[in-house]
Amino acid sequence: MVKPPVSSPHSYRDFKRGDWVTANAMLSSIDWNTHFLECSDTEEIYAHFSKLLNVSNEEFLKVARTMSDTEPTLIFIFNQYAFNMTMNWLCNTISMRDVHARTVLVTLDRVSYDNIGLIWPNITRFYWNRPFNYGDGYYHLFFLFRSNLAQAFLKLGKPFWMAQQDTFWRKSIFDLKLDDAQKEADIIFDKASDSALPLIAGRSFITKWPYERGHYKVRPTCGSRTFFKQLSADLEHQYAPDNTYMSALCAHLAIINCEFIPFQKIANWMWLYEQSTQLAEVPYLLQFDGERKLGGKLAAMKELGFYFLNKDALTCNASAVSVGIRF
Repeated sequence: MVKPPVSSPHSYRDFKRGDWVTANAMLSSIDWNTHFLECSDTEEIYAHFSKLLNVSNEEFLKVARTMSDTEPTLIFIFNQYAFNMTMNWLCNTISMRDVHARTVLVTLDRVSYDNIGLIWPNITRFYWNRPFNYGDGYYHLFFLFRSNLAQAFLKLGKPFWMAQQDTFWRKSIFDLKLDDAQKEADIIFDKASDSALPLIAGRSFITKWPYERGHYKVRPTCGSRTFFKQLSADLEHQYAPDNTYMSALCAHLAIINCEFIPFQKIANWMWLYEQSTQLAEVPYLLQFDGERKLGGKLAAMKELGFYFLNKDALTCNASAVSVGIRF
């Protein structure tokens, strides 16, 4: 496993300048003739993944049993510093059919786990007792944890959405039928922008998947299992944002079928602030991933009318939700 460095050469916010170079170097170092290119449906014991995730076998299986084998479950990961943002999303989607029933909240500290359980007792939650810090080696371990978590769900045959709570929902993601035209895709990602230009990383490496760290849907297939097995193995030894390396794997692994969601359906901060992305159609999901200051995302959402909590920050403002989803 990766040991967090005393100090990181880059913070996550500065990493994008060199992340494609890093991803290409990682790919160049792999022996593709022998490295995880086989795919078997033979199930590994659940204890293996419990060890990777630092949770008890029964605790993880209890959560997995709540998840459908056919319909994707929403996975949100957060700690106490994203608690209010998570609360805001829960209020935003409170009236959307089946959204809360098909959600698993993965909490990274006891404060979040206990408090979310008091306010939303009927939502499935999961506690991982390993705190991390923004922008350093611990954050890299978060990338590895997320990939291992994906592996575990896929080994149990569970489809899922890895989602972000700093997102305004105008409509339920389940009602958008985003994969109807991409039924053969192993993973579908949202895009970083509405640009169709390819991203180039190193020699003979061109990808059409310019992904941001946002939403992606995964089906439990041979390809997706191989994909996350590869991702976890490489993140154990290399320092890179997982979204960047996932983009690289999509372009390199023949066994994986990656597709993307139109920017008109799920967009990010660029839709609001970049004139070239002012599309005629208002997106159904809008992620506020451009703010870097602590509390800045929620403040930006509040300014635009996407804040759905009352003054106590614990209960939902029903009228604000009603107005917001008509945006």
